[in-house]
Amino acid sequence: MTLVLVYLAIMVTHPIFNQFIPSKPITSYAFSTKSIIGLLFSVLAGANNIMVAFVEEVTYRHEGMYVFKSNKLLLILMLIVSSILFGFSHYYNFNGSFLASGPYVVAGAILGISYLISNNIWVPIVAHILFNSTDIIASITLLLLTIFK
Repeated sequence: MTLVLVYLAIMVTHPIFNQFIPSKPITSYAFSTKSIIGLLFSVLAGANNIMVAFVEEVTYRHEGMYVFKSNKLLLILMLIVSSILFGFSHYYNFNGSFLASGPYVVAGAILGISYLISNNIWVPIVAHILFNSTDIIASITLLLLTIFK
């Protein structure tokens, strides 16, 4: 359920914030995904995204909010702060635009609320890992299609 809510939130809010993405990219990649080496690097990046999902959830949700579970006002404040920090940590996904990272602020709030409702850090961790797993699934699929043409 959390994963579906995160996908829906990003799909709905992305067009709103998309207008704030700078037109000139701030990063470029040396290897094209049209080559085997580029696809191997994409698989590596996908594996990295899965590990990052785990670390982000432990950092932003568990460490950022668990300490304040006894104080409801501070807990709500930390939910807001951790959601903003989560969104801003995706700054480079949007060519360096804090405003364009708004959909991920909303996604961070959904992941944080799912943690508070379930009282289980594994709920947002699994949802985030599943969300990020599309990268590695696509990379492995393209790699296999390239190898076995």
